[in-house]
Amino acid sequence: MDYPRKKSFSAELLEKRKKKKPSAILVVAVIVAFIAVGYALYMRFGIKEIPVTEVKPSIAVLPFINMSSDEEQEYFCEGISEEI
Repeated sequence: MDYPRKKSFSAELLEKRKKKKPSAILVVAVIVAFIAVGYALYMRFGIKEIPVTEVKPSIAVLPFINMSSDEEQEYFCEGISEEI
């Protein structure tokens, strides 16, 4: 009578690894597929260029304050603010 041979520990481990490889390959393939689909959708429906309207340059000017004790210099502060 022949008894079935018991597999060694390393043979069992090797067998388990062989069974797991297709699942790892499948996971990588699914990830690559998602990236490819995402890229294709981005290229098709992604951010569109917004037409640029003519923008006039502008600056914000804070009013100048007369910090001198001479009240006659007030006109200078107001004039500079208005000119800019």
